[in-house]
Amino acid sequence: MGPAVAPGRRAGGAAGVLQEVARSEGRPVCPVLFPLQEHDIETPYGLLHVVIRGSPKGNRPAILTYHDVGLNHKLCFNTFFNFEDMQEITKHFVVCHVDAPGQQVGASQFPQGYQFPSMEQLAAMLPSVVQHFG
Repeated sequence: MGPAVAPGRRAGGAAGVLQEVARSEGRPVCPVLFPLQEHDIETPYGLLHVVIRGSPKGNRPAILTYHDVGLNHKLCFNTFFNFEDMQEITKHFVVCHVDAPGQQVGASQFPQGYQFPSMEQLAAMLPSVVQHFG
């Protein structure tokens, strides 16, 4: 027996809710129009998987995202950043999606005895990302 779902709601967690919101707004969700670059960046507390959307041009500012607990950048932000109204905004920025250790799509299981970083350590990993991309 599957999880209970409130009447009129769809199962599927946060991604399902975001898709439902996008449908209810009546605005289309656009395909990804910007090039994606994936990087694994070494930090003092382990590797972070980073996906860069768009290309740095001149002094374009960056939007840095970090997903919710139990998600990754795709589940947490794809619907939002692919929403039609966001296209005008995102063409002026480089978007840097950070996935916590082992949370990216296709990640292998952690080795036996792996100690996942604390919230403070996860936050302390972000300056390495900023330094990496200058």
